Amino acid sequence: MDREGRSLQAIAESRPVTEQDKANLFFEIQGMSVAERIKLALLGNKEVRRILIRDPVKSVQVAVINNPRITDSEVERIAASRTVDEEVIRQILNNRDWMKNYAVKLALVKNPKTPVKASLRLLPHLRTKDLKDIARSKNISNVVVVGAKKLLESRQF
Repeated sequence: MDREGRSLQAIAESRPVTEQDKANLFFEIQGMSVAERIKLALLGNKEVRRILIRDPVKSVQVAVINNPRITDSEVERIAASRTVDEEVIRQILNNRDWMKNYAVKLALVKNPKTPVKASLRLLPHLRTKDLKDIARSKNISNVVVVGAKKLLESRQF
């Protein structure tokens, strides 16, 4: 139970309707201990996960990605986020179901927090148009940009 008498389960299942409800949910979560936020991350709905993935505590972020109700579109958004911890990115990389999704692969390659080795391993799976974008990018590691250029050259022959 939190200070206002609502259980974590009630918070996890609540559906914010208005912006005011979302703000209240945010402040309610901020007042919780780390253990409560981890439990909420594992049980929470989409709105709760959206808030908790930005939590500064790495273990809370990892709990969000381990929530059994997380959707592919949420994973794609998290993979593209530059604020998530590197451990969350590793969790995504280690999940075969998520790695079957092209949009997740692309988001991971474009994310500067993705380990360079993993990005290089994903490059051959990308479409030529996306490789061209990566080859021109200034926000990605230089090693990945060079790898994309080499792969583009080899595809042109």
